[in-house]
Amino acid sequence: MANRNVEIMLFTSYLLAILQISSGFIQGIRIDGRCHRKAVVTTCNLHRDNEKELWYEERVSQNPSNVENLIKFAHFLQGIGKYDRAAKIYSTALQFDSEEARRQSHILASNKNAPREIQSWKKTETATEFQYDTLSEQWTEFKVLLRWESGKPYAVGGQRECKRLKISDLKALNASESDHVAKSFSMAGSSSNVDVKDYFQEVLQQHVAQRFADEFNWHLERAGIQQTVSFLPVHVLKTRGGGATNVEAFLEGEYTKHNDNYGNILTEDVFPHALSHFSWRITRGRLMLCDIQGVNRVYTDAQIHSNVTSWSFGRGDYGEFGMEKFFASHECNEICRLLKLDQAHTSEDLQAQRSFFSSDEGLQAAFDTIVLRGVETFQRSDPVA
Repeated sequence: MANRNVEIMLFTSYLLAILQISSGFIQGIRIDGRCHRKAVVTTCNLHRDNEKELWYEERVSQNPSNVENLIKFAHFLQGIGKYDRAAKIYSTALQFDSEEARRQSHILASNKNAPREIQSWKKTETATEFQYDTLSEQWTEFKVLLRWESGKPYAVGGQRECKRLKISDLKALNASESDHVAKSFSMAGSSSNVDVKDYFQEVLQQHVAQRFADEFNWHLERAGIQQTVSFLPVHVLKTRGGGATNVEAFLEGEYTKHNDNYGNILTEDVFPHALSHFSWRITRGRLMLCDIQGVNRVYTDAQIHSNVTSWSFGRGDYGEFGMEKFFASHECNEICRLLKLDQAHTSEDLQAQRSFFSSDEGLQAAFDTIVLRGVETFQRSDPVA
């Protein structure tokens, strides 16, 4: 009887084990079925979103000036998490001065789910950019879209303040944005007395600085030195209300100031200090390039001292006084010696590769073309919407 009971218990345990295994198998089938259905639904949704995006894109390309379609497209992109592209489409709609596009782009920027990079660029506006072509010696206008970095300027100097922004072409639907820096005369620099002419004067100054760089590079090559220096081109922006500011490409990397316009030598890099000495030597003491700063060998924001009674390079031009301050601190380095800058003036002294620096006529012609004609172009241009 006992053996019979044991057999019944063993048989019952065996049945229970089979039932548990079966139940797990069936449950696994159910779970797997749900996962499969979820994967199918996700794939279908993704396919539907891609299809709808292509549909919107085709509608917008057929009629790029239809602001309503642009906003609907951007709103759809925002809904599926494509924030970067949504921001660009809103930006395109802004060229038609759409208040709804401006409102939606601000909402997008404040969306906590949007990438941090988008959240930090909130203020958007249209503007006119003026670029000077050194080859044709003409000013060209471009309608652009600006996206300003929110918050205070990231750098403030004695005369100007700097703020980052992104610039894109208004006419292109998927125009890429590029990082720039806007430099405006600050309150600390008596901005109440600033004229539009001052901003075009900055363009002239960078233009002349690049001419010095070209000459310097030519003489370096002749001396067997395989190094070059350059200066960023500077443009002028006309913003809402008719205001002006300078703008240039944002330099990535470690920014270094090598010397200033008051004679201070701030680094041991031989090239920028030799360039300052070279500019004075090649112009026979009439001009000196200083306040050299930038990333690696790409410089920006230079200042020129002029020892010419009828000439001035703006607010930071300290003339002969500034030149004397430089030489009070400067010690000739190996580049100065290779270019024989440490030797006294002779009849066989350094000669400019071009005639630009040989007389005041070249500078006067540049001033007339860049500054005077630039101001005229700025004032004649249509108001920014």
